[in-house]
Formats: sequence, structure tokens, C-alpha cells
Amino acid sequence: MMADEFMGKGKVWLRSRTVAGAVRYQIGNCSELSFSFEQEKKTVPDFTTSGGGNAKEKSRIKSCSLKAKLYSLKAENIALAMRGTKATASLTPVVDEVAVAAPGALVLLANLPDPAVALVVESQDGKSAATWAATTARAAGVYIVPGTPNGYYYKVTAAGTSGSSAPTFPTTPGATVTDGTITLTNMGKITKALDVDFTRTGVGFVMSSTAGSCESGRNLLVDYTPRAANVIEAMTSAGDEYELVFDGLNEAQSDLPVSLIAYSVVFDPTSGFGWISDDFASLELTGAVQSAPEITAAGKSKFYRVLQATA
Repeated sequence: MMADEFMGKGKVWLRSRTVAGAVRYQIGNCSELSFSFEQEKKTVPDFTTSGGGNAKEKSRIKSCSLKAKLYSLKAENIALAMRGTKATASLTPVVDEVAVAAPGALVLLANLPDPAVALVVESQDGKSAATWAATTARAAGVYIVPGTPNGYYYKVTAAGTSGSSAPTFPTTPGATVTDGTITLTNMGKITKALDVDFTRTGVGFVMSSTAGSCESGRNLLVDYTPRAANVIEAMTSAGDEYELVFDGLNEAQSDLPVSLIAYSVVFDPTSGFGWISDDFASLELTGAVQSAPEITAAGKSKFYRVLQATA
């Protein structure tokens, strides 16, 4: 007689039933896969005696659900748990992405920047500044660069008319110079210096609070190369249907194969996911096993099937 102990291990595969041509992919390390049933019971009480009890009982399975615990936090699994979609980030170099400057504040870029490639941060005002010209009326707030560029840009802080010859432009941020009846103030370098005007982070950069690093509320233009990344857009899906396959073995029976296929599963959104933790993160998924309408043969389950090797 064959022993009947069971200790399961194995791989779990999913295939979307919603996406045409979808193939099965392995969800990775899974420490738990279990199925449970909810029963609906109909009864007729026995009214013929005083002892109580039922004269007739009839039960049927109301629903079938599953539970899985995943330690593989690949993008596909996170998207599945958060009713989202997964895509691959573009690696096309980004030119002149607009960001708003604020001293000491994080500038969040649209993509994760490649740390191996230079990140260029420039003042939009400085790049688009007018070139100095003689005897020209300038309003307050206009930005100027010298005719012979020195890397700095200047702001008209007192309106007027420029002189007949160019002033000596100061190279100290915050310093002023009189140009005819105009006052010009040095606003810092057009191209910002790494670890002087800004420091890099994994998601962007932080502007320095040092004078001349940036003018609060003004635009910066950023050039960078995105690094390879997955993009998960959470809560963008109504919940696809999946086929689930357990390609397993029974450790208690010399690793005899066992297979389970659930034909149509809809997963619930995860009840929670810890982005900060001292321990390895996991995803706990629950879902409903639905009837598969394409299975019509007599005696065949519309829900799931198990194959268990005996030798």
C-alpha cells in the first residue's frame, strides 16, 4: 500500500486568459499555495420529535478561493498584487526635462537616471538669456549674458538702459554691477556643478542652499540617460483572469511529481505591502477560482484538476 503523506514544494506558473497569445511565466519563490472552499448548506428541521436535529441536509460548494505567499518581488508580481500594469522604461536619453528649482529640495525626475552617465543641470533663464547689448532698455526681471560668455548669467534687478560699453561682469553669485542706469545681479552659473550646486540621488537630485546654486521657483533644464527599469502603474487594471499551474513534487514521497491546474483565477488586490522593513518583503495574494466555460466534457472539473504520480 502506498503511503499518503504529503509535503509539497514546486514552481507556480501563471498565464493571462485575457491577453491573446500570453505564455506562462514563473512567479518565483512561493512559500505557500493553498485552496479553500466555502460551503452553502440547506436544511429541513425535524419537526416530528422534541429532540431537534434536521430531517434533511443538502450542501453545495458556494465558492473556491486560493492563497499564495510570494517572496519573489519581480515587477510582474507587484503589478499583479496592485491591480496594475508593468512596462519597461525607455532608455532614450532625455534632453531639457523641465524641473522647478528650490534650495534644499528634491527634484524628482521622470525616469531613474543612470548613475554612470553625467547628469547635466542648467538654468532655463540662463540658457535663454538675452545677450548684452549697448544702450538698450531693459525691464526688471530680464536675464542677460555677456557678449563673451563667462558661464554666468545676470538678472536686471533695477530697470533702465544699458551703457555704451559692456561692464565688467562679476563672477561671484549675488554680486551686482551697474550697467548704464541698469543694475545687474549675478544669479550663478548657467550649468550647475555637481556636489557644489546639487547632489545626485537615485531618483533625481537635491539643489544646494548655497547662494547662486538656484533661484527658487525658476525652471531648470535637465539632461540625463535613464537607467534600465521596470515601470509599474498601480491600480490601472480591473483584474485579469489567469490560469495557474503548480508544477510540484511531494518531498514525503521521494519527490514524486504532482501537478495542479486552476483554469480561471482572479486575484484580489494585496491587503498590504511593506516598502520599508528590516525583513525580506513578501506578497500575500488571495483570489477566487472561477468556472472555466470552455470545459464542457462530462465528469471534468471546470475549476481545477490535480495529477498525482503514484510511482
